[in-house]
Amino acid sequence: MIDRFCEYLENNRGFAKNTIDNYARTLIKFDAYLHKHSKSIDCVDHITLRDINGFIQVQRLYKSARTCNNYLSAIRVFLYYGMMLGLEVINPKLLLNQRAEIKKIESLTEEETRILLEYFKNAPCWESREEELMKTRNYLIVYMLVYTGVRVTELINIKIDDINDELIIKWKGWKYRPIKLFKDDLDLIKLYLFMRRKYKSEYLFISLSHNSMGEKISRNWVENIVRDGWIKAWIKNKIFPHKLRHTFATSLLRRNANLYHIKELLWHSSISTTQTYLSVVNSELANTQKLLPRF
Repeated sequence: MIDRFCEYLENNRGFAKNTIDNYARTLIKFDAYLHKHSKSIDCVDHITLRDINGFIQVQRLYKSARTCNNYLSAIRVFLYYGMMLGLEVINPKLLLNQRAEIKKIESLTEEETRILLEYFKNAPCWESREEELMKTRNYLIVYMLVYTGVRVTELINIKIDDINDELIIKWKGWKYRPIKLFKDDLDLIKLYLFMRRKYKSEYLFISLSHNSMGEKISRNWVENIVRDGWIKAWIKNKIFPHKLRHTFATSLLRRNANLYHIKELLWHSSISTTQTYLSVVNSELANTQKLLPRF
């Protein structure tokens, strides 16, 4: 039944592959729990609220509230699927989320951002065409993460045809959002495309490793590129790709950007998600206030 559910999400609901994979892993984990109580996820109409709450309580022993709420989301959608099939399942609205702890947002300072971008822009290479291409590709990857706020999954799935005066991002399988591109952005993209003109891939970012030359770059490669830059640029705090998305948001807040505009740029479904970035800026204000001498 899990397989049919995943096919339904992909073909009828347009869910992103990562979301479907996460839902499947959750349901397999939930099914293992049910088997210990002589039940099965295939008999969704026999699952009780007590079964679900018991599963979440076990997971809560070693998982965060945020993770458990993700589990609940998967089970909730699965129950709606059961309702669609005409089965008598418990009301998905009865599943209450766990109280989540406040998530700490990590972002780069403006100085760290400058150092990181300068490292990639001026990274040493041996002047071969492939190394020059790799250098330009890596710089463009970090540049776009910093200046557009895209997620890594969105970044690696950008196709050349998605780029005009705007960048069209396919979001969560079926929604689209435009991101404005400015002259500096377009000039860098055009330079990179000219340098990689012999590769015919429809995707913007391609792998340059020998075993996957010219294919779409992987998420792991993007993470490796950012990590390599963090280490070689001698930046103290660890940098990972999603931290650059956080940096995009907090940099705008530092410049008094409208919170609702940032919400739209990040494509958050709720303003409360965007408000979490205020904690970074507020802590910076507190540190600034400490500079005032006490007499």
